[in-house]
Amino acid sequence: FLGIIFYIDIIQFIVGRDFRVGMGIVPIMLLAYMMLGMLFNVSMWYKLSDKSSYAIWITMAGLLVTTVVNVLFLAKYSYWAAAWGHFASYLVMLVVSTLLGNKYYRIPYKWCRILGIISGGLLLYGLNLLIPGELNLIWKLAMRTVLIFVYIAAYFLFVRYGSKNSKQV
Repeated sequence: FLGIIFYIDIIQFIVGRDFRVGMGIVPIMLLAYMMLGMLFNVSMWYKLSDKSSYAIWITMAGLLVTTVVNVLFLAKYSYWAAAWGHFASYLVMLVVSTLLGNKYYRIPYKWCRILGIISGGLLLYGLNLLIPGELNLIWKLAMRTVLIFVYIAAYFLFVRYGSKNSKQV
């Protein structure tokens, strides 16, 4: 997430000029795909507990969210609505799958740690937004690189000195 967002100024030159106007939705789409990755992992419960029919219902919930967001907001907000609908859909499916998984086949994920990693990334993304846009590109990239090193260092310090007594996955 941070690697793409922090270097989007360079990545935008890879895509054609016509697509650069849509670069603003990249963070939303990356978060959506992070939710999809987490959903894939927490969805193991219905495969392991022979309740794969729940996958249809979870997917239908996501479809409903996507449809409602697109119908209500697509005409006014264009592809921004579709991006937020995509994110909301995966988030709803993740929450529903997690709640049902806890009920039928509990897998002890380290949710505090997972949310801490995501929150740390979002915090650094927010700090990135404070970097003045009129700065020279080299300075912006240097500052963003420092932020990535701060994130990596904070992660390793947390792993090294954080809670060691937890036996969760």
